[in-house]
Amino acid sequence: MKPALAFALLAAAATLIGLVLWLSTSSGADAQASRPTSSERVDTSGERRVLEVDAPRESAPTTTSASPGREARGVAAYAPQRGPTGSLLVRAIWGSTGKPAANIQVRAFPPYAPLMHAVRSRTDANGTALFDSVGAGLIVAADDRSGRTAPLWLEAGARAEVELVLEAGLTVTGRVTTAEGRSASNAQIWVRHFDEWNSLTEADASGRFRVNDVPPASKLIATAREHAPSRETIAKGAAGELVTLEFELGEAATSLVGQVVDPDERVVSKAVVLLEYGSFGLFGDGARWSATCDAEGRFAFHSVPPGKCTLVVQSPDFAPAELEQSVVVGERHELIVRLEPGAELAGVVRLDGKPVAGALLFVGRPGRFLENWGGATTDAQGRYRISGLPPGVQSVVAARPADSKEWTSDLQGEDLDGAEAEIELVAGRTVIWNAEFKRDE
Repeated sequence: MKPALAFALLAAAATLIGLVLWLSTSSGADAQASRPTSSERVDTSGERRVLEVDAPRESAPTTTSASPGREARGVAAYAPQRGPTGSLLVRAIWGSTGKPAANIQVRAFPPYAPLMHAVRSRTDANGTALFDSVGAGLIVAADDRSGRTAPLWLEAGARAEVELVLEAGLTVTGRVTTAEGRSASNAQIWVRHFDEWNSLTEADASGRFRVNDVPPASKLIATAREHAPSRETIAKGAAGELVTLEFELGEAATSLVGQVVDPDERVVSKAVVLLEYGSFGLFGDGARWSATCDAEGRFAFHSVPPGKCTLVVQSPDFAPAELEQSVVVGERHELIVRLEPGAELAGVVRLDGKPVAGALLFVGRPGRFLENWGGATTDAQGRYRISGLPPGVQSVVAARPADSKEWTSDLQGEDLDGAEAEIELVAGRTVIWNAEFKRDE
């Protein structure tokens, strides 16, 4: 297997969840094979057409479409299909005292697509957050402070419990004011984790706030609906210290709102919308906000920075859409984003002819280091299915997760080659890719 592509795709999961994915290197000369042959059949479970691919092919550009500028409309909510689910109970405690950590934002997500499939909640007075319906497979829980994570395996129809210990950090207090020096009531304080902004707390009516156990050197900003965001500030100090920060908001606020519809003008509910600024390459400094469409397919970003940005929309059964937008200070931008039919990838992962459970599949996002369009975890029969992918040639990697309980004891500690390929995906169709793991000789 080529190590470069595998590292780029798998390091995303390792960076975001603290889960180390080990892949052995090999010659992998056949990974660069030329144009494949493919056969077409009809899936007996429905009308979806299926393409079976038995070799990789050369890369080609992908396209997306969006229709900005019209009045938002739509009548019937679109309900995406769901796979097997379980429930997850997260208990958050303060590492310094062992007491429950209340009002902490908790995220639960799979390692292959932490943004698209993340579910969020805040802990109650007992420090618990319950997620009733989470996709089965490998799941990670993370908090909004220290960012510590805990990978676990969630069985379909079962309930799992995990404890998050928030590491000791800074106590950050301060005040949020407007450019005129007035108190900014109900301002939001945000912390940046990797390249995503997460809400920490809300200031009171006098603009004052207090946040416990913020990781040292965290990047913070303040926002308020009627004002532009404050400048980014670094919370400097050592764990246990008290730090006071003053945030001054900008003047006129900028809003970006819209609605997501399918090719038949029906609204798409629960689509994930990312508002991205900056570069996201290997040495990129980009940052993003995320939102989820409501039942009418609507989304809204208020108090966003001016300048050029990218709007990325993902939904399980449509191709991702990317729309470049120039945000002007003080203006309200309204968009309609029309999603086009997406592609699907499915198959079986095997080792020595036997199905492999608990393997991870990644479909990379071209030009975005450590990011994926989607992925999946194989079930007990080694099967996987990934929907909502863009048509065109995509890079796919199959890998063994470290310490997966789904791997039998005789394979623990044994070096195995993963599998990778360049596969052409087709809109509205399912492409079959069966991956074969090999033992490292």
